[in-house]
Amino acid sequence: MIHPTEQRDSSMWVLSIAFLYVILIVLILVFAQQLLGEISQGTSLGRYFLIPLAIFLPLFLLSGIVYNVIRLIRQRRDGLPGSRFKVKLVLFFTLLSLLASVPQGVLSISFIRTTMDSWFSEQLHSSLKGGLDIALTYNRESLTGLSRLAGSSILPDTVREHMEDPEELWANLQSFAPDIDAIQVYDQGGREVLFVGDSAARMEELPSSLPTGTFPRIKQGDLSLLRARSSVNIDDSAGNVEKYTIVSTLIMPLGFDRKAQDISEALRMFSQYSDFHNTFFLAILVFYSMFSFPILLLSILVGFLLSEEITRPIVHLE
Repeated sequence: MIHPTEQRDSSMWVLSIAFLYVILIVLILVFAQQLLGEISQGTSLGRYFLIPLAIFLPLFLLSGIVYNVIRLIRQRRDGLPGSRFKVKLVLFFTLLSLLASVPQGVLSISFIRTTMDSWFSEQLHSSLKGGLDIALTYNRESLTGLSRLAGSSILPDTVREHMEDPEELWANLQSFAPDIDAIQVYDQGGREVLFVGDSAARMEELPSSLPTGTFPRIKQGDLSLLRARSSVNIDDSAGNVEKYTIVSTLIMPLGFDRKAQDISEALRMFSQYSDFHNTFFLAILVFYSMFSFPILLLSILVGFLLSEEITRPIVHLE
């Protein structure tokens, strides 16, 4: 018959191991969130308050295993009933734990290394840099084309010839500058006298200080606009020469600024993660070891508990 005290001891063992296992899982989740979220910023591992606890837990479990080993050696030396069988059971459960954990650990570390190598591949870096270069090249070529148009004599001549016929003006403009989305013409008083093109690119009024040539990209709602200023002299009906201001507008693709900024940010983050590539892998390796080793120790403790439960009826019977 099993003594009630022995039953209580077994129950306490089970509850203790279950409690330790829950603590271990919580530590893994909390520590992993902090580690993966801040390692790229160069955060020192020493700042984590969980590290002392993560070190104490394996030492506590290891001390429990050492205690059970010493106890088992004494039982074997004193020739207590079932001690030899208990030794065999403990060795069997320990071997099972090692066979289950060691290959899993090797495969996990290999998987992490392979995954990180694919994350930080040179091809991905080249792709991100190429995407940013394409965006910058497109922006630069758009500015260059707009600047050439504003500085050429073709635009003023076309405006002068077709001032009275906006449709003809726009048709001629599209033949030699198809990328332009709108043209606005202002008189000397800053009043708009002509507009052709996309109404989304329309400028409400002529600023008092508008530089000649191209000027920085302008945000207008969700749109990003490039503009250039040029001028043309036109004779009026009285033979007087009046100077007009021409504003050429080019609409960038929708979301161009945001997408270019996203690529730039992704490239910056990639370079930052690449700088911490080895540190990142080492931190994950340490993290994995700190919490996989206690699980192995817990499984060995479970082996001691199971061997005790299995041999107890044999001991009582003998």
